[in-house]
Amino acid sequence: MQQNPIITICIPTFNRGDILLRNMKEYLPLLNDNSPLLIIDNGSEHTLPEYKEIEHIANSHPNVKYVKQSKNTQFIGNIIKAFELVETTFLLFVADEDSPNIKFLEKNYTYLTDNTDIGCIRTSTACNTEGDEKLNAYICSDDKFTPSMDAVTQFVLQGNYLSGSLYNAKLLKSSGIIQALKDNKNSQSVYPHMYINMKTAAKHKTNFSSDVSVFIGKPSTAEYDECVQSTSGYFGTYAYGSRLDQFIAFRDGLLECNQDLNHGIFDPKTFYISYLSLVSKFMHLITLSDYAQYVGHGLGIRNLAKSFTQFALAAIQHYPMYEQIEAALIQDIQKVEEQYLELSKELCNPISHFDFLKNNFVSKLAAE
Repeated sequence: MQQNPIITICIPTFNRGDILLRNMKEYLPLLNDNSPLLIIDNGSEHTLPEYKEIEHIANSHPNVKYVKQSKNTQFIGNIIKAFELVETTFLLFVADEDSPNIKFLEKNYTYLTDNTDIGCIRTSTACNTEGDEKLNAYICSDDKFTPSMDAVTQFVLQGNYLSGSLYNAKLLKSSGIIQALKDNKNSQSVYPHMYINMKTAAKHKTNFSSDVSVFIGKPSTAEYDECVQSTSGYFGTYAYGSRLDQFIAFRDGLLECNQDLNHGIFDPKTFYISYLSLVSKFMHLITLSDYAQYVGHGLGIRNLAKSFTQFALAAIQHYPMYEQIEAALIQDIQKVEEQYLELSKELCNPISHFDFLKNNFVSKLAAE
């Protein structure tokens, strides 16, 4: 029986038409009238023949829409455009290197139709084929949250990957969340979806789902892609300086959520508890997730962790009631630092760091 579509599969893409076209040809035959596909090309300048073929497919397929932006509006611009263009209640983001699980859409049609008060569902993802690297694949435990700062930290601070995020586009637009993203597009440009998740968890119901909505492909980055997020080269999204900028953006997001939940009034207790969770997340990124990159470029993890502790304290020292909780917060953040450094020592190899310094710096310093 034909149904009115409730989810649009949305694929933001930039300069990777070859990857997208290859994947599209595999899942396109599975699409039906209940599975509209929206492709938003962020003003690509490379792989143009492949994008031309994708446009031709869209023109001949009633359920596929291809939109090319006139210029590169960055990742956040593509996300905003998706919310502006989507016509169904929900949209499911899928990276151009990944593939949607059409069975997920069919299975959850009735549930979503009956629960249009849910703002966002973070679904599970699985690898395309057995044996692939499971870098971004993740199986969630089923869980439900009502709006609270506890929901903000639990729902938002686990994982950064966009694929598999299912949003209630109508609800997020009508409640001002997408407008808030537009208003903060400079500060929230790297992880706009995480900012959306924050605001949504403070205003609407949110869920984790064990259902797999996306099959993860092997991470691919074209050498001409100016938006490279590389873990091998230092500069970029994962650099220490970039992490600090991201941290401040999330701090501001937490403050907004705190005020959203309290009718514009700052609640120090729930804010500082959530702030400690944010510090823990970024200490994890610095000492574990980005460890190899930093060590490989001559940075000492212990000193980075200590400097981040001081930065995290400096970032809130002018917030209300900071003086009253400063001693306890310093103690808690230092405890987080110590725990992650201990983990880092166990999981990572400090000898490689020493060898790098010896080969690249010691001889030069001695010569001088």
